[in-house]
Order: sequence, then C-alpha cells, then structure tokens
Amino acid sequence: MLRPGGHAVVASFFTTDDAPGRAKRLAGLLDCYANGLDIAHPVTHVVDALARAGLKGTRAVSIGPSVWQGWDRWIAHVSEPDGWPRNFLRVHEEGVLDYYVVTATRPAPEQLLRQGAARRGAKRVGLRSVMTSEGSARPRAVSP
Repeated sequence: MLRPGGHAVVASFFTTDDAPGRAKRLAGLLDCYANGLDIAHPVTHVVDALARAGLKGTRAVSIGPSVWQGWDRWIAHVSEPDGWPRNFLRVHEEGVLDYYVVTATRPAPEQLLRQGAARRGAKRVGLRSVMTSEGSARPRAVSP
C-alpha cells in the first residue's frame, strides 16, 4: 500500500525490451532464469503496469553501467571463473538485461481532484515516459 503522495522505488534487473527470445537467451546463460527463480520481465511492462495502477511520474532509469562491472568483479572472487553468475555482465553487454531504478508516485488527493476537473473539461493528451532499448526515455502521447 502506498499512501497518497507517496513514492515507490524499485531497483532491480529487467530485460531491456520484449524482443522474442529474451527469456530463452537468459535461461541459456543464467541458472536463476533456467530454474524459474528469476523471470524475464521487460522494464517497459513494469513502468506501464505502475501507470495503469494510477501512479504518476512513472519512469525507469538505467544504472547498469554503475552496477554490472562491479558485480562481475565481486562475483569473480566468490564464483568459479566460468560459473554462470559471470554471465550477468555478458547479457548486459549484449543489451538483453539491464539494472534500473523504477520510480512512481501515488497522486495526492488534491492532484486527483484537479485531474478529474481537467477530464470533465476539454479532452487532454498526456505524455508517458517509455524506455527504449537503448535505456533512454522517449515520451509517448497517451489519452487519459
């Protein structure tokens, strides 16, 4: 549950897009995907799900360049040189998986009232931030 005006923040790894074969590629290189512990969720699906739930300002920012190199250096000390955990960096470099900070805000009651008044007036078109496969946000027009 998120209080009105509250912020949701999730930091995790997601697929960069929903291109065919992403889940199969991950399962072939990473045991955690092969055994079902992790599931290949595209970051755009997470951002869109938060927006559909009524949260505002939904966005995802890639922080992979600050995560994967350090992760790989650490895992090299605790894993076999050819162990599957070393493949996280590989799938990141291939553009299949990235690490993101996903944020969204639950509107405060006064924001909801203003939005309702705007909907009763002229039709409006908003913008939603959508992550591209390059990890950059691209605005997309959406009707409320």
